Amino acid sequence: MITEKLLHNWEACWTATRITTYFGKRKSFTPRKIAADKTISPSDRLWVLSKCIEHLDPAAARLFAIECAASVTHLAGDEYNQAQHAGLLAWLIEITEMPESEQSAVMEGFIVAALEWLGDYAEGWIE
Repeated sequence: MITEKLLHNWEACWTATRITTYFGKRKSFTPRKIAADKTISPSDRLWVLSKCIEHLDPAAARLFAIECAASVTHLAGDEYNQAQHAGLLAWLIEITEMPESEQSAVMEGFIVAALEWLGDYAEGWIE
């Protein structure tokens, strides 16, 4: 169930007043109700549902994000860049399948490779 407190804990972009107004006298909403509510923008509904997935199963949320990124690999540029993008996503999937204790060290290498691929586009992203 999605509550006002949960949205605040997740640092929702809505103001506290807007959240309180939306909930009215209700204590909570199901994710299905939020997903179906056309008074909420599609991006806000997707954000709430993504946070629900992350809240319930962080590993599933990471895989969902990787799958979303994979769905736009064809937009990554020429064939070389598309292959690089796909390779980085495959590497991320491998990392998510590792024990958490091993993920940090491998993630450092991934970040270096991703920044190298991004080149000038990544300037200033990570200090």
